[in-house]
Amino acid sequence: MSITFTTANKQKILLHNLPLASGGEGSVHKIISPPWYNNDCVKVYFRKNRTRERERKIDFMVKNPLPDLGGGKDARIICWPKELVYDGNNQLAGFVMPLAFSGSRLMYELCTPTMKNLGPVWSSKYDRTSGQGVESRLKLCVNIAAAVNLIHLAHKYVLVDLKPQNLLVSSDGKVSVIDLDSIQISNNNKVVFAAQFATPEYVPVEGNRVNPSKDLISESWDNFSLAVMFYQLLFGLHPYAASFQGQYKDSTTVADSIKNGLFVFGSKRNYVHIRPELHDNFNRIPTSLQNLFIRAFDAGHTNPNLRPKADEWGRIAFEEIQKPVSQWKGMDATIAARVRPKSSATARQTTSGRPQSYKQAAASAARQATGPTTSQRAVQSVSSPPFSLRTAVSLVIAGLLLVLVVSFCAQLSNRTSTKSSQPITLRTAQVNTTNLNLRSGPGIRYSVLMILPQGTQVIRLNETQYADKATWVKVRVGSQEGWVNQEHLR
Repeated sequence: MSITFTTANKQKILLHNLPLASGGEGSVHKIISPPWYNNDCVKVYFRKNRTRERERKIDFMVKNPLPDLGGGKDARIICWPKELVYDGNNQLAGFVMPLAFSGSRLMYELCTPTMKNLGPVWSSKYDRTSGQGVESRLKLCVNIAAAVNLIHLAHKYVLVDLKPQNLLVSSDGKVSVIDLDSIQISNNNKVVFAAQFATPEYVPVEGNRVNPSKDLISESWDNFSLAVMFYQLLFGLHPYAASFQGQYKDSTTVADSIKNGLFVFGSKRNYVHIRPELHDNFNRIPTSLQNLFIRAFDAGHTNPNLRPKADEWGRIAFEEIQKPVSQWKGMDATIAARVRPKSSATARQTTSGRPQSYKQAAASAARQATGPTTSQRAVQSVSSPPFSLRTAVSLVIAGLLLVLVVSFCAQLSNRTSTKSSQPITLRTAQVNTTNLNLRSGPGIRYSVLMILPQGTQVIRLNETQYADKATWVKVRVGSQEGWVNQEHLR
């Protein structure tokens, strides 16, 4: 079966009935005909989202496109609206936009500790325990930074809801930016069209005093979100994922920790009570990258203008990957062994698609220049040997973590109590992964309420739902109720 719509230029287009993807606002469908739309698709809004204001916003974006949306041999595609699409009643239905690169997956899947939902090609190429894997992840950072920089160069667009769920990546490192219809559009520092969404764990501290649905948001907001994504991509957890003590003992959600400036390697690091051990890999990356993260999360907490911009991230990351791969340190293998899925592939593959020089990549995006890659050197896998001392210490810490986490959750339970209106079955379970997101609903699109370290005991309630190719179960931790992926409980 198929769906028929008409573009603003009165061109009839035929879409596949089955969507490529579906989200909270609508679904994305491949175009069957005419043939000149072979590299495009249509985002079809659910009827409740087909508003006059949305039509005006998309029309503005169509008439004010970016200079180059990418695709082809480029390392990025900006899925920008190209044409408005209408139904048989001449009412807004959606818009035409470029297709993402073939075979792409949500970047979110590379931001988890284990990558358990990805195949062997991905697992080997992006293996954090090898120098090659870390380099491949930095190449992604370069390409993501170039795409975000291109959007910012227009000086009228701020993404606001920049997060791994709004980026698609291919196994060879190409990036597609999606869900751009929710961005903020401004002119001369005045909001023309406000952003529709913002996800708490990617919202900087100034999000507590401004409303993204009406107030002007600056590019420094995106710079914070970008740094969070890069941290997750490199290490597999959020930069504020920890529990805290002293005056910050009540910072039990990521949003609380961001508000209080509690970056685990920042100036308030002495308040960290329990820090998931994946954070330890922060000290294994080059100092230049460490400094970017510290500026983004610590210095940028009091002065948002100090956060590194996309251009700086891309330039410094590119400079680092020009160094011999033998100098790269893979992430600590003793940590990875505790979070790696049993089916993890052991084969190593060479990395393709080395980025251009960062200036060339950014210039190409703005139609200034393109050129061949700056280096064709072969990339070999260099695994980092485990630290024997670290292994012994980790075994001792692992036992202490369970005791501390249980005590921490008990303290939360004693502070406040909220009764559920749903009947419950008091079955306990334990978190079996390094850091588990407790979400407000069943699926990765819901916000994170708190981070559960490995060993945390939870009470399973009698509600389950299937979403995002996983079974989600409702649980209670202290007084907080939320949803987790059932695979990460035992």
